[in-house]
Amino acid sequence: MKYYLRHTALLVLLASILACSNMSNVYSAAPDSGQSKRFNADQQTVNLALLATLHNTNVNIKESRNTTKGFMVLFTKAISAFSWGEVGRVLVVQEGPNNSRIFIHTLKRGKLQITGTEQSDFAKTIFAGVSEAIQEHNR
Repeated sequence: MKYYLRHTALLVLLASILACSNMSNVYSAAPDSGQSKRFNADQQTVNLALLATLHNTNVNIKESRNTTKGFMVLFTKAISAFSWGEVGRVLVVQEGPNNSRIFIHTLKRGKLQITGTEQSDFAKTIFAGVSEAIQEHNR
């Protein structure tokens, strides 16, 4: 019985490690993955609003740069008592002279993870922060 429990625990641990999401999963996702919202502002204004918002949230920015797809920010959220952590990508795409769209795509690190921050929660927080920062910029 002891042998069975030990091997079962090892298999569960191994399966959870192998089923982890990482930065390459969000980086390589389709540009329009996740939740999106359009903003009536040029891309530069939205980029700055996004960075200000992310610096005021509980995420770690790993990379931010311009790509052929748009302005991309990769981030992580640390492991906590209730979560194995999350990884995410925010992509700002210019759709017109004063129209930009933000796409937010996040994944939980553990495939079986039921706790932690949902993509919809990240989107709600980021979209609200960007909206507020744009309003401040326009005053």
